[in-house]
This record gives sequence, structure tokens and C-alpha cells, in this order.
Amino acid sequence: MQRRVLPSLLAIAGVLAVLLPVAAGAAAPAERADLVRIMNDIRSNNWIEAETLAAAQPNRLVAKLVTFYRLLAPDSGTPAEIARFAAANPDWPFQWILRAR
Repeated sequence: MQRRVLPSLLAIAGVLAVLLPVAAGAAAPAERADLVRIMNDIRSNNWIEAETLAAAQPNRLVAKLVTFYRLLAPDSGTPAEIARFAAANPDWPFQWILRAR
């Protein structure tokens, strides 16, 4: 089940992360390029690069999304880290996946 959900999440997040700031006129061309790179890194499980680029974004939600997707990915994150994230973000989707991990 998890392998079917993650690609859908990535697709939705990619669209939202790139299109919402663009639609609002809030993202400069360089920022848009970084958002595209971050989503490509997430799709490739290149977490270090995605987290590094996300940390430089003015919108802190970008870094939180990278962490969320990393923790949803198989063999990523420690049980303690996953539990902390789930406890700090109880209204985020796919809590059942985080609990299972």
C-alpha cells in the first residue's frame, strides 16, 4: 500500500509546491527552480540535497515537507524521529503510515 501512496503524494506535493507560489506571484524564478530541484531530489530519494535546498527557502513549510516525505519513505528516519514528527504534526495526513514505520 505504501508504495502506491508515496508516488501520489509526491505528485500532489510537486504540483502544489511549484504552482501555488507561482500562481500567487510569490516565487522568484530562482526560487521556482529550487522548488523543482527539491521535488526532483525527493523523487530520487536524495534527501541530503533536498533538505539542504529546503533549508535555504524562505518558506519553512518547504523544509517540513521534505522531512515529511523522507519519513514516509521506506528505510528512512529513526523510530524516534518519526514519532517526534507525528506527535508535533498530528493533523498531517498519513499518520497511519508514520505509526506503522
